[in-house]
Amino acid sequence: MEGTPMVNPSPHSPPATSPSPTTIFLLSISGPSSAGKTTLAHLLRHVFAPYVSLILHGDDCCKDISLIPTVNGYVDADGINGVDFPKMARVLDHIKSNAGAFPDGFAEGQLDVYPDQEENALKLVPSEKLGHLKRKVEGQLTSRSKNFRTVVIEGFMLYNVSQITQKLDHRLFVRLDSREAKRRRMTRPLYGAQAKPGEF
Repeated sequence: MEGTPMVNPSPHSPPATSPSPTTIFLLSISGPSSAGKTTLAHLLRHVFAPYVSLILHGDDCCKDISLIPTVNGYVDADGINGVDFPKMARVLDHIKSNAGAFPDGFAEGQLDVYPDQEENALKLVPSEKLGHLKRKVEGQLTSRSKNFRTVVIEGFMLYNVSQITQKLDHRLFVRLDSREAKRRRMTRPLYGAQAKPGEF
């Protein structure tokens, strides 16, 4: 039969390769309220972009206020019972097994309340310093990094719940003395304005 002959592949030919799966690294930042966890998360995403794919804010897993117990007459939103940790665990499992993507319909309420968080965080560090850090990161990354993504999880009491801790690949803890924590908390928009004497 005339035409282009069909050639059988050599048994020694390398098999066709499929794209390498994306490896997800879960980096957590925890510490007291107003310690700068969210600010640090946004700075890390900026410096390590595009290798930090997203940020999971602990506040996006808070329970409905009607489900949070009260302490001394105040809703204990800053206590361990103020966060829906089983929900957070499910979100982390989805992120890990779906190339660093949030579940469909997951609400990022933190962005609605504080839409300028990232912009404000970047103002705290000179642009020249941020540029230097980005170039340093880019110079140290290799071709293997293209299939590697980091997801940052920030929130309080992350390390008090084994259901969460066991899922994390690396943990950071931000320290802050109680006097400065209270000062920052009481001067924050929404939080401080709505707080009552003795609440925090």
